[in-house]
Amino acid sequence: MFGSAFDLGLTTFYFGRYANPLITNALFYVVRISCSEPKFFVPYDVDDTFDSVYPMGLVGRNLDRETFKTLYRRILDSNEELIKFRLNIIGGLAWYKKKYPLFLCFENLLDGKSFCHREILAEWILEKKIANVEEIHDTI
Repeated sequence: MFGSAFDLGLTTFYFGRYANPLITNALFYVVRISCSEPKFFVPYDVDDTFDSVYPMGLVGRNLDRETFKTLYRRILDSNEELIKFRLNIIGGLAWYKKKYPLFLCFENLLDGKSFCHREILAEWILEKKIANVEEIHDTI
């Protein structure tokens, strides 16, 4: 039904964590994909929220990675058309503002132990051939 972000000339959605010191509003259209806002200071504005991809009901349940992934993908699959629609809106707004769309949540994935719904969302976007994805890693 809906086109893809590629229709707007957008090829990549970026992902990262709030505490990444490389994030700036000069480069990124910042989108919150976490259920809650950061309780700490961030030196940039959050431009948008994407509640269709929040892992509602899964956070804090102490689920192993595979169980969490299965349950979260059910959320994504059940909202596929809405998510694609919102991705196009977010992509269009970012394109209009000449910025890169960046989806943020909390987890630091560099420790090798943590996992996060943003990894699953990025994988899902790739599988659905909606756009390319890239994680913005920081050095902290």
